[in-house]
Amino acid sequence: MKLNIRTWLISISVVLVGATGCTDLDTYPEGESILQDQKEDIAKASPDRIAADLSGMFAYLGKQYCVFGSGRSRDDDFGYPAVCLSQDMNGPDVFSPDAGYNWFSTCSEYDDRSNTYANPYMRWSIFYTQAKMANDIIKSIPETVTDKTLLAYKGQAYAIRAFDYLSIAPYYQFKYKGNEDKPCVPIVTEDETIDVTNNPRATVRAVYELIMSDLNKAIALLDGYARTSKNEVDQKVAYGLRARANLYMENWLEAANDAEKALEGYEPASRNDVSKPAFNDAKASNWMWAIIISPANVPDAYPSWPAKISSFSGDSYTCAVGMYKVINNLLFNQIPTSDVRKGWWVDASLQSPNLAGVTWTYVDENSATVTLTGNEIPPAIIPDVKVAFLPYTNVKFAQYDYPENATNAGDCV
Repeated sequence: MKLNIRTWLISISVVLVGATGCTDLDTYPEGESILQDQKEDIAKASPDRIAADLSGMFAYLGKQYCVFGSGRSRDDDFGYPAVCLSQDMNGPDVFSPDAGYNWFSTCSEYDDRSNTYANPYMRWSIFYTQAKMANDIIKSIPETVTDKTLLAYKGQAYAIRAFDYLSIAPYYQFKYKGNEDKPCVPIVTEDETIDVTNNPRATVRAVYELIMSDLNKAIALLDGYARTSKNEVDQKVAYGLRARANLYMENWLEAANDAEKALEGYEPASRNDVSKPAFNDAKASNWMWAIIISPANVPDAYPSWPAKISSFSGDSYTCAVGMYKVINNLLFNQIPTSDVRKGWWVDASLQSPNLAGVTWTYVDENSATVTLTGNEIPPAIIPDVKVAFLPYTNVKFAQYDYPENATNAGDCV
């Protein structure tokens, strides 16, 4: 795919990204430059500072109002999950009603390619902003540092920067093969000689050379590193990202080899695991890397992925106004009934075997407690909470403590 965005927008965006992000270790508060040996001493003395920067870099992907801020709040501004939803809505397999509450209707119509529209700007800004955070961490840890923890932090920053370019490159040029020398996106690294005010689009080849170089460095630096949370990057995640890059480049054998290394030690989800609304918990055995979004990360219910995707939220765009995410029935009909994935959506009659163990309890207008069970849930109407499901509504995704929970928190893979 290729977004019809003008070069001047690209230049302006890079300038803005270059002026924002985490504070690095280049200057004292008074503005004096830090020499290389001083910088190394600071890096050695302040691993906690760099760890905090690293945590911020990971948290950014799931932050509410991460692009426009709460002062210019948009309910589609909730980080990487919003990017994924935008991409899905660009395709033919997922859709939602074209009504006043659908924040992603322009994606379904391919009207999200305008250089003045917020959605493509967010899809640009998220990755360049996070890449700036990665650049700051890389720059803060000198080449001469030998501390294994700091080197692992640097490896994670390299992997994240590769992820950012890997996420944005396919949207600004056609596929890799056959287009290697065509313009893609500008490259901004920790190199201080880069003039972000005059930084034209690099070729597809150059962008992927950076991606592969960063991932090669990450894999080497993360050797033996044991992460403490799945929102961090370890060597297997780096292998997984390199497998994706090799797929994009059509290096099939290399992609398969990297994928095998990435999967070592992980257990696939069981049929029972995916025969119910789920896909919200990073502790699942088959999750390699995740955005961990606790209730504390969701001060507002609406700019969140459950508010746009989960069909079980008590305070959401999906249930409250019927902005359910629906599968194309042409695709649904191709899924065999023996395939467990068939149950990830209700059928034309609003039935799904995956709802067998689900109950939804609420208090009706007569103050009576009502409990809906299984396939009673899809057609039910709960005033000010839930409208009836549409045919082929997804029941794959659920927020924490579903149904009816209105917190709209849940991890995102």
